[in-house]
This record gives sequence, C-alpha cells and structure tokens, in this order.
Amino acid sequence: MHTVSVCAIAVYIASFVQGGSGVWGKAHWGMSQDALMRQYPGAVKLLPRMLDQAKLYPALESIEISGVRLRVFFDFGQDDHLRAVTLEHGAPDARAAVDCGVTLLGLLTKKYGPGYKRDRLRLGSSTLTTEQWQTPDSVIDLTVRADPLVTKLNYCMVGYQARRTPEADSL
Repeated sequence: MHTVSVCAIAVYIASFVQGGSGVWGKAHWGMSQDALMRQYPGAVKLLPRMLDQAKLYPALESIEISGVRLRVFFDFGQDDHLRAVTLEHGAPDARAAVDCGVTLLGLLTKKYGPGYKRDRLRLGSSTLTTEQWQTPDSVIDLTVRADPLVTKLNYCMVGYQARRTPEADSL
C-alpha cells in the first residue's frame, strides 16, 4: 500500500483553499474507501459526479477556492486504493463555467507556471478547454466545458492524479 500523504495534493491546493489544508491531512494515497470514511466521520458523502451520474463516489460536499465552491471527489482503483482526487464545479451557465476556469487557471498558472499542454475543442455549441501540468509526482488537469445552449453541460473541474514512479511504488 502506498503511504504518500494526500498532503502531497494539499501542497498543490492548500494555497487555494480558504482556511488552510487541515481537511486533507487525514487521507493518503493508497488508503481504502472504508478507511477514508473512518477518517472523515460524517463529512464524506456518496455523491454522483457530473460526468458519471450512474455511480456514487466518496466526496466532501463543498470547499471554497477563491470564491468558487467545489465538491471534492475521491477516486479509488479496482484494488480499492485511493488514486486520484477531483474538484468539480457544476456551473449554472456557460459564463459561470468560464469564470471558474479563469479563476482556477490563474491560480494553477501562478503556482506551476504555464501548463505544458493546452487544448480547445468546439463540440456543437460547447467549447471544451483543457490544460495540464506535471510535477515530479502528480499530473494536474483543468477542464472547462461551456455551452450557452445546454445548461447541464457546463462545468469546471481540476483533477489531481499521482504519477506512477518506481519510488512511489516502493512506498
């Protein structure tokens, strides 16, 4: 089991989360879903993600980053080990999705510099924008979808995923 602390993730987002990173210190890479639930008694809810309504994921219902309210989803692999954390903002309209994306892009760029990979794709009336950063131990993705015609397609999310390295595998 990996024992890399989710504080590694907190290092990336602690400067964004109002009130500090205390909420993250109880979780660590590789922990089971049951262990996560025990670490956050009453705080973790099972909620559907915006892009996967059919499945319930362990989540913290709300954190605030520079005025943007986000849900924090914990993703476990088939081996029931924590492998990723995703912050989601279900934007009520295209403008809110873009505003969220601009805010988080500014924070991520300030912290890590320009992303190494950026894409923009038109899908009918939607615009899908992605940017990615890499650190020695993580991959960070920002995804924004803005659609002025279909409100339920608007969202903004940041994903943190541990990079597989020989050093991390030996922990």
